[in-house]
Amino acid sequence: MFHLMVLYKWVLYLSFSASILILFTFFIVKLLKQKLRLQIQYIIGLFILIRLIIPMLPQSSFSIFNVTPIFLNRPPVVSAVDKFDYDQYLTENPDEKALRSVQGNKEYWYLNPAIIENRSSVSTIKLTFIIWIVGVALGVFYMIMSYKMCLNEISRCNELADDRIIGILEKCKKDMKIKTKIAVVKGENIKSPAIFGIFNPRILIPENIIEYMNDNDIRNIFLHELSHYKRKDILTNYIIEILNVVYWFNPLIWCFIKRIRKDMELCCDSLALCYVENDKLKEYGYTMLNLIKYSKFNTKRKLNMAVGISVNAEDMVRRINMIKQFKRSSPKTFIISVFILLVFGTTMLTEAKINNVFPSNTFLSNVNNNIASKYVVDELGRNRIIDNIDYPYKYDSKVIGSWKCVDSVGYISDFKKYKQYNKKETYIKELKFFENGTTDKKWLSWTKGIIINKADKLSSEYLIKDIDGETYMFFQCKSGDYAFGCRRPSYYVLKKVKS
Repeated sequence: MFHLMVLYKWVLYLSFSASILILFTFFIVKLLKQKLRLQIQYIIGLFILIRLIIPMLPQSSFSIFNVTPIFLNRPPVVSAVDKFDYDQYLTENPDEKALRSVQGNKEYWYLNPAIIENRSSVSTIKLTFIIWIVGVALGVFYMIMSYKMCLNEISRCNELADDRIIGILEKCKKDMKIKTKIAVVKGENIKSPAIFGIFNPRILIPENIIEYMNDNDIRNIFLHELSHYKRKDILTNYIIEILNVVYWFNPLIWCFIKRIRKDMELCCDSLALCYVENDKLKEYGYTMLNLIKYSKFNTKRKLNMAVGISVNAEDMVRRINMIKQFKRSSPKTFIISVFILLVFGTTMLTEAKINNVFPSNTFLSNVNNNIASKYVVDELGRNRIIDNIDYPYKYDSKVIGSWKCVDSVGYISDFKKYKQYNKKETYIKELKFFENGTTDKKWLSWTKGIIINKADKLSSEYLIKDIDGETYMFFQCKSGDYAFGCRRPSYYVLKKVKS
């Protein structure tokens, strides 16, 4: 269940990041007023599919996510945090629980996974997770039933043995340099021509269509279906079906999937037209129109798991315009297309490169690269950072004694002795360090160079400097902004109290 929750958080993150790309793509396409080549639009759609599948990609300064805060909500790839039962711990250690309550340490409670205030938000996450997993289960069931229904329908079909039709198919395969054996089957329950199967592909033809259409129409149908096979659209269709199930809750992804299916059909037409003689390009369009007329008299359901010719009359205007405007690619067009795709690939298939946020690898480093950290999902399903807190004790004579907090700064260089940087009251007002590695705060211990908060699994580096005859300590203020927001920690400024 814990690992499913991690998966769910990744689904939410990828859904949001893909939504940004979908809106960005729709805006660009509308801005260019359909001047972007169809094939480029389709490949950009494939980029979005990749974003929905692959959780982490290379970082780049050109990534579109550099201008969005989405990086801060990215879940880790793995969880390395121990599953510690805090409720049982507090039950067995009532004094510790009372101490926490008496101290009134809000920051301490905030970072602790047992915090009561966070349980309502965790319950909401769990509720939405249950709704999502139920939706996925229903979607998987529907997809399996659709696949089974497709297999059952195909099993009732008869393999075509007409030498004339087989001859047309073999000629099309030869022209397209396809050597794979592809059978043609016909059945009365097939709504429109389609192709089914990755390893054992079969072209599905409605039973009466062979008598209804001439040889040129049948050749155009075969060119279209073989184009689907050559472009690996069968596999892409399976991937789309799976993603549709996983991201069923996102209406933007519904619109995107509907659009990419239409683009897939048009790109398939474009490839098929490459194998049609120039004087017969119009006839390819007439074939598609004839299929629409035929489909009006065919009330059978479309087989969802098969990739077929779209017979939707609403999309035919765009389809016919594409056929009318079809031009064979020139070297110049190819070079321009590659350049455009490189630009889109660099911006869409990369992660944000944020200097003030931890890098995307599992093991992280803080500002001075001395404290090893991990980006994990904690026991309550929250994304957070935990630091290494296992350090051997080393004595430091400079730190022993009492310290009073006088300021907090973003950077050590910001501190001015006679000018306060932060006007607000700081959480830590004073701190005492003892020789055995303890402090007057029960949740804090220390070793040379590092202050350790074992309760919150955070470690802060400290630096001691003499300024104008007085001793100051700068140590990292690691609060929820650091642990849960991945933000660079600021610094407490403590002045040593003279004995």
